[in-house]
Amino acid sequence: YGFWPTAGYTWLRAGKGSVYEGGVRVPAFAYWPGMIEPGQKSMDIVHISDLYTTAAVLAGAEEFVPRDRVIDGVDQSALLLLGPGHSHRNYVIHYSGSNLKAIRHGDIKMVFTNEDFGGYKKPEFFNIARDPAEKMPSFYRQLNQLEPFMQIVQAHHLRKNRFPDRDPVRRIPMGYDHLSHLFAPTQREGHHYHEEL
Repeated sequence: YGFWPTAGYTWLRAGKGSVYEGGVRVPAFAYWPGMIEPGQKSMDIVHISDLYTTAAVLAGAEEFVPRDRVIDGVDQSALLLLGPGHSHRNYVIHYSGSNLKAIRHGDIKMVFTNEDFGGYKKPEFFNIARDPAEKMPSFYRQLNQLEPFMQIVQAHHLRKNRFPDRDPVRRIPMGYDHLSHLFAPTQREGHHYHEEL
């Protein structure tokens, strides 16, 4: 166990804001009597963005999911209804701010360190199924994993080039003008417009 100021005592490495398991792994519970079998435990990969797409599919509202932009979530209804092993996600990419810092693909996670490695950041590999606390990093034992991970990185960068990130919109929501003193000066000056509800 370790103590992390942002996570308290935990057996996972690091805490909130980190790309290690202590910063990205959270428990999730699903309850739907007659549809989801009780007592299941799954180690399948699910990302929070999957909740949007899954809810739309389960509600029969898939046609309302926008098609004019990238939707990061995948439909996880098969995992909920059929159980462990039916996730439609086999990898997830973790950012720290605007920097890609880690990728989990199946049971293997690659974390980019700050150590220089031939002009690149040297990666550490962890087998999350065997070492969820990420105490035993390896590089040479997992060297065969480097190429598949780099293919994921390359595909991700191509997608981001085609669909670049939008600048975050920070504004004072309509009806909260009386709290404008709580917002950053850049939000108060020159950006004082309202969201249309």
